[in-house]
Amino acid sequence: MAAEMDRRSAARQDPSDIRFRLHCFLLWESAYVDFVDMGFRDCWVAAVASYASTHITLGKSVIEGSTWGFLAVGRRDTPQTAHSFEVTGNLWKQSPSSYRQSSQSCDIRNDWDCPASVYADIPWGISHHHFWSPLNGALFRSRDILGNVKFANNYVYDAYNGIRATISASCRKNSECRDRTNLGFEITGNVFKNIRDNPIEPEGHAAFWIIKQNSFINVHAAVSTDGVAGHDLLVFGNIFAQVGIPGSSCRDEGWAGSRQFLAKRGGGKWSTVAAEGDEADCSTHRFGTAVKLGGDDGEPLLERVLFFNNSLLTRSPLFRGSPGPPITSYNNAVTFIGCGTDGDVSCRQVFDCADSALWTEDGSALFADCFPMHDKDGRPLAHHMRFNAYNRVLDAQDWKDRPGAGVSTGQVRRRDSLGHGKRGRNRTDLFHRSR
Repeated sequence: MAAEMDRRSAARQDPSDIRFRLHCFLLWESAYVDFVDMGFRDCWVAAVASYASTHITLGKSVIEGSTWGFLAVGRRDTPQTAHSFEVTGNLWKQSPSSYRQSSQSCDIRNDWDCPASVYADIPWGISHHHFWSPLNGALFRSRDILGNVKFANNYVYDAYNGIRATISASCRKNSECRDRTNLGFEITGNVFKNIRDNPIEPEGHAAFWIIKQNSFINVHAAVSTDGVAGHDLLVFGNIFAQVGIPGSSCRDEGWAGSRQFLAKRGGGKWSTVAAEGDEADCSTHRFGTAVKLGGDDGEPLLERVLFFNNSLLTRSPLFRGSPGPPITSYNNAVTFIGCGTDGDVSCRQVFDCADSALWTEDGSALFADCFPMHDKDGRPLAHHMRFNAYNRVLDAQDWKDRPGAGVSTGQVRRRDSLGHGKRGRNRTDLFHRSR
């Protein structure tokens, strides 16, 4: 979509005609426009789209459907052409099931008019890049923008993502361009409920991101930092309630062979790539994490992730993925509800990396999975984890067994089933320090 905007900008001869009308509203090289107290339904692909525009607001509105509620695109490799956006006080219900009446006659495997739920009914791979890929969107989606974004007091329900800020491939390769993108995002006071992928997902670069006082209820990976460079990403004062199971109403039958429709001007065609294996499996991408890490070898990563003063009730680990930046985790209150690797599906623990999975002492819950202990040069990462309260004692031996890890131990206050405080003897929150 962004590439089409760039092509139209370069090829346009008649400035009075913008031959691109797939959205309910499209702004082109505009400034100081507010959309307030409005209602949108089934605006595909975006309710409001903007190209090379600044100071645009979407507020106090109801959006039903759409791939993107608000799409902001800067000129390719020129992020200063797009900045200063506010998305505040909106209600977005993306899945057709959240606003359409149920129907017994339609087949969600091949009918976009069906009232399907991206969270409950559709395999993750099908909504990511096959038949239901029109739901692979976000309330706010950007590409190659400078930043200065306020995303506050929104309610995002039954959707794929919440906010996704991306960078074009050419900008990512140019450090001067990359380092000027996605600067200054304030994400505060939002409710993200039943989110199939990532409520918050910067890509490529992020700096000065404040993620505070949000509620994450039944989401896959609340904050994704996979492949993100930059600095000053702070996650604090949030509530995480990771208790639901995505895909709970999904059935595997019939999804194999699903294909994506590739829309083009004047029509489109079906992709020749068909879903198979895990892509058509309802049980994939169901476990999740609070903070997703990861990245390609050799690519720059965030200087550090700061995670503090959060409250969590979770069946999922706090951190997952490798490689990753150093983590500072202070003053968090965590209630693990995992029930081991053989427990009920509602609390069963699933890990990808046996050699870098960190557990509670009783083996019932994952604290972290595929957790990075060293940087790309083999040096220990300076993780700082102190003054956190867990309802289950962490297994300090897990940390001591990691080559090169430096761990100091002390005590952590825990709670028994009656809520009375007691001391876990010689068990601790952990501080992993480079040495």
